[in-house]
Amino acid sequence: MHLGKFNSAIQTLVREIDEGKTSQLLQDLISKLEAISGAPGNGELMSSYKSSLESLRQNLLASRLNTPYPTLRQMLSHIGAEKFLGEKFYERVIEAIEKNKISPHAAAQDLKVLQGELNNFTESVKSIEKAFRQLGVEILELSGGESELGISIPIESETKTLFDLASISKKWGTNLSPFVEIFSKDNEPIKIRAISSSDWQLYLATTNEVLLGISLAIGQINLILIGLIKTRKLIGELLNSGASVEAIQPVKEEADRRLKNELEKLSGDLVDENYRKNDSARKNELKVHLFQALYFLSQQLLKKTTIEIRVQIEEKEAKEEGAEEDSNDDQNNLEKIKSQIEKNMAPMEIEYEEDDLLSLQDLATPDDEDPKNEG
Repeated sequence: MHLGKFNSAIQTLVREIDEGKTSQLLQDLISKLEAISGAPGNGELMSSYKSSLESLRQNLLASRLNTPYPTLRQMLSHIGAEKFLGEKFYERVIEAIEKNKISPHAAAQDLKVLQGELNNFTESVKSIEKAFRQLGVEILELSGGESELGISIPIESETKTLFDLASISKKWGTNLSPFVEIFSKDNEPIKIRAISSSDWQLYLATTNEVLLGISLAIGQINLILIGLIKTRKLIGELLNSGASVEAIQPVKEEADRRLKNELEKLSGDLVDENYRKNDSARKNELKVHLFQALYFLSQQLLKKTTIEIRVQIEEKEAKEEGAEEDSNDDQNNLEKIKSQIEKNMAPMEIEYEEDDLLSLQDLATPDDEDPKNEG
């Protein structure tokens, strides 16, 4: 992972630890359980215990790290942080209590073990933060008004060569370039903000309009893929219920063609609605290029590539009276773009078996295969 991005994740964890006060709330809960164990049947103590548990629950469920952005979630997972945060930590608390229903004292002891693990984790995080601060390690995070496209590419260790990285980067550059021409006013190329070679994460900078266009495409691709997954699941159910492979084959073939057909329609719609220039020949060329880009993105999503788009809103400050109206307009426009991007990029989950031969993984083709040549 990129060190500056990791430092940003550590800073986020420190803020969460300082603001959340989980350890203190957990200690209060432990004290209430110990009091109950010394005076069983005391209604007032039981009421106080329930109030303490509810305070801890509300605190943990309100954590901003219950829904971290994808690359932050990956970094938290790498260091085992998730089990000490938000809902997952609350689940561990409840598990300890449920396991010792008849013994408040035993529950308190188990929670003390949990508290010790939490405190050790907290000390480790704060030690890293202090060391990074003393060493002057950069913090690579978005400032107000900035935005980025983050891509995390799953790579097998044996294929991690410089040529592989160059090839993948070129493919991403080629397939993101149509979005610049369609959605950008100045046609400024997408630039690299940061890159991590350990797990191949790319952080790219472009205009908010281009990011909005990419998010529109990804949102629609997700809907298309989910529809195909549902169709494949239905085919599997029909086969399991006794339908013959021959009878199902036309349905499967239609589902396979649907990806291509719906992406072609989507590329046409996006170009027609957003390309500003009055150049019909270039418009038709862009539809072809965008279709190839949409197909590439669909393949990357099928291969579990993580794609995120983040927009950071600038905190409102007191401004001079003459500039205030324009500033408010810019701020409101940015907030609308951020809201629409978040809506487009919202996770859309559907369960399907990884090893199912009818899953959509068999639609994922090599990156250099021309989708126009598919049956």
